[in-house]
Amino acid sequence: MLEYLKGHVKKSSKPHLPLWLESSSEGSRKLYKRHGFEDVDEMTLGIGVVGPDGRAKKNGEGVKTWGMIWRPDGK
Repeated sequence: MLEYLKGHVKKSSKPHLPLWLESSSEGSRKLYKRHGFEDVDEMTLGIGVVGPDGRAKKNGEGVKTWGMIWRPDGK
């Protein structure tokens, strides 16, 4: 997965395009941050329908996700 991410970052650097992604775990969020991604927003999806593990759960807490961006110029 890391090589895949590095490949996209490299491709986006030349035309100066930002990359957007959503992270749904603290582990992947930390990985993306180490590679220059920044948090844009924190969202909770599926409130009342699923639990934090994404499995169906009546009145569930939902799944926390983070919208993240990487900018080639770092700005």
